[in-house]
Amino acid sequence: MKNSKVAVSWSPEDSSDIYEKTELFGDILAEYCPELIWINCKNAKDLRAKQMVREADLLILWLRQDSGHMEQYIAGARGVQKPVIYVICDYFESCSVNKKALIRKYRIKEECLCAIPYNPRMDWFSQRGMLKSYLAKGRIGHGPYEEYCGFFRELDETRRKLIQMLLRISGK
Repeated sequence: MKNSKVAVSWSPEDSSDIYEKTELFGDILAEYCPELIWINCKNAKDLRAKQMVREADLLILWLRQDSGHMEQYIAGARGVQKPVIYVICDYFESCSVNKKALIRKYRIKEECLCAIPYNPRMDWFSQRGMLKSYLAKGRIGHGPYEEYCGFFRELDETRRKLIQMLLRISGK
């Protein structure tokens, strides 16, 4: 456990549909980084969760594409003295608060900003506890919607950025 790294997932909003998506990344990253300790602090409103957010090696901030809340939490996370990955769930490229605007406004490095496109099929499977099986099968026979929005491409890109950040903080 000496060489273990702690990654904390935090979603500042009270949104239950984000929680299962954040848990998914814990499973994905455990495959690539077995020394990783993944903690989902959900919305970090209790003292123990707040302490975990402060002491983690990596903070993964899950956000919705809502300008009011998003900008508030991005501005708040800027003072954190640890690597932060921003993951925007249910992302729409055509929204005024898109990746380019956030990079420009907050000077977020592109490798620290991820966007997972909105996918109604993912939500449907998630609500039924079938998210992992959908994602495993989806790469083989995904439908036209997933292809159109680049869902699996962006999911892979998000995973790649998280793994790179973990390797960087663990000195590999």
